[in-house]
Amino acid sequence: MPTVKMNMETIERFKNEYDGFLKESPNEYILYFFQTKGASVSIYKSGKTVFQGSNLEIFSEYIKVDENQSYPYDKADTIGADEVGTGDIFGPIVCASAFVKAKDTEKLKEIGVKDSKRFQMKPFLN
Repeated sequence: MPTVKMNMETIERFKNEYDGFLKESPNEYILYFFQTKGASVSIYKSGKTVFQGSNLEIFSEYIKVDENQSYPYDKADTIGADEVGTGDIFGPIVCASAFVKAKDTEKLKEIGVKDSKRFQMKPFLN
């Protein structure tokens, strides 16, 4: 899930180029939300832009624009968090977080940890 920071000029250029995919978002922090077949892009009011999905090739120009701003997960110890559930209709919200040392990122890649939403737990031994 690539994440980049876009300035307002780049955001407006992106909006004009992909206007046909613009959708409403109930999230008050999202400035623009785009949905295509196999991909979505959330542009937050802060300029943070999150690209999700399996068909991101059409956005490659924008993903590469600020690629050097991506967090270097393999070069620094990292804490990540995620949540699931809405709490209102479908039950409770469940949150989880993990601490990963930079030296362990290669082992995680080897066992298939890449995207928490696609991760399937497989038992392994050290």
